[in-house]
Amino acid sequence: MKKHISRLSRYLPILLAALIAIALWPASGQTGEPAAGNIPGEHPNTSTKPEGMSEMFEGTVVERIDAGRHIYVRIDTGTQRVWVAVPAFDGKPGDKVVVPPGLPVAGFKSKKLNRTFKMIYFVGGIRRAGEGKVE
Repeated sequence: MKKHISRLSRYLPILLAALIAIALWPASGQTGEPAAGNIPGEHPNTSTKPEGMSEMFEGTVVERIDAGRHIYVRIDTGTQRVWVAVPAFDGKPGDKVVVPPGLPVAGFKSKKLNRTFKMIYFVGGIRRAGEGKVE
């Protein structure tokens, strides 16, 4: 029981921040338009922010990295590739997924991976397309 509470307490700040960001999104004055610019290795003429990130979006898993506390998932939306961080996800490359709105973090440094993500979105869960509930 203590293990479950300890594990839950790790994710609570992230989930709380995501909920606050989602609730404040329309009031923040942001237009939801993607930023300009290309990222090496990304689809040409795409931005770091997917259109509709203030809403759910769909895509295909391209890469999955399990870093213990977070699972980093790279998703191809058809127009660009987006990094998403979730507490748990057992999907694999090729899976079609639906991603809820998330908390955007520019320049996020993962100490565990010794890697900096130019833009990543923290979400509470990802579900496979066609499934009813979020993981």
